[in-house]
Amino acid sequence: MPHPELQAAWRLYSKLPSSRLTPTRQLSQSSTQRVIKEALEWLVDQGMAYRADELGPGRYRLAHRFRVQVREAAASAAYTALCDLRRAHLAEED
Repeated sequence: MPHPELQAAWRLYSKLPSSRLTPTRQLSQSSTQRVIKEALEWLVDQGMAYRADELGPGRYRLAHRFRVQVREAAASAAYTALCDLRRAHLAEED
């Protein structure tokens, strides 16, 4: 299992209800909608997303900066995977 921390995070996330309201009618912290909203707000704070109120409440647009970050992360992961494959191939040749 290459990323056990991601597996653990997914297990926790997948057990959360889609939405749950608190007694004050706010989204509960233990709901997927709240987790997603907080993640999007974090992206806004980082300059990687923008609120798109013209599309309706709770709508966001991803910025070019976000796309660059994802591309670089994917490229790094792909390079690491290729290096691992190459090392395994060289080990098999020995």
